[in-house]
Amino acid sequence: MNYEKSAFVELGDFLDVITNIEKYFDGARIFWEAKDALGNFLSQPLKPEKVEKYAGSFLKKWRSYRHIISWTTLANDWKDDKQQIAMSLANTKLEDADESALSKCAKLFDHLSKVSGIGPTNASKLLALSLTDICVMWDKGICNDFRMKSPPRLGFSRRAPSNASDWYFRFLICQQRRAKSLIEQCMKQNRFDRNEAVEWLRGIALRIPSRCPREKPLAWLLDQYEYGKTRICK
Repeated sequence: MNYEKSAFVELGDFLDVITNIEKYFDGARIFWEAKDALGNFLSQPLKPEKVEKYAGSFLKKWRSYRHIISWTTLANDWKDDKQQIAMSLANTKLEDADESALSKCAKLFDHLSKVSGIGPTNASKLLALSLTDICVMWDKGICNDFRMKSPPRLGFSRRAPSNASDWYFRFLICQQRRAKSLIEQCMKQNRFDRNEAVEWLRGIALRIPSRCPREKPLAWLLDQYEYGKTRICK
């Protein structure tokens, strides 16, 4: 993928990739089972056993649980200040978020990624599990591709960030621009207003054969698009 044009995703291509993913990818089911069980678990004191049961199962299914995670350490470290940040983002959607909200996501990412066994990939997955409307997952392949191709023309300085949380902040900005572009294309193509366009996009999995037929936020769909373009549709 060419990130010089990463703020733009053609709507038809997006729909094709998402349709393919929804038909054949079974990983969504375990994610949404964990999501339904945990809710916005990062906005409250963590219960290690419950988080390990559901989040751990999700990470294993997605082949991301490669190192022992100390869920008790995470729970002890997840103090009021971090819970309050997560709570403040509870109703914020990626397509509506300002840079301040995305910066808060990056701060939570930084805290999570430093816990032994979690790291950057799992940090993004746990964030997406808790704050599903705003946080987009990534993995090593997507991250490395973004680092190599993230251009100054997206409005970033030429100086590369020095840490993973700054890269994740850039990544969220890029994904937000994609979300807005898709909404605009949907509005134009279907003669929708903005709310109708967002509803239509969120309801994709309800209108096609899907292994997990439910409404899904744009942040989730953009993750699936990334996965489909880099893994399935090559």
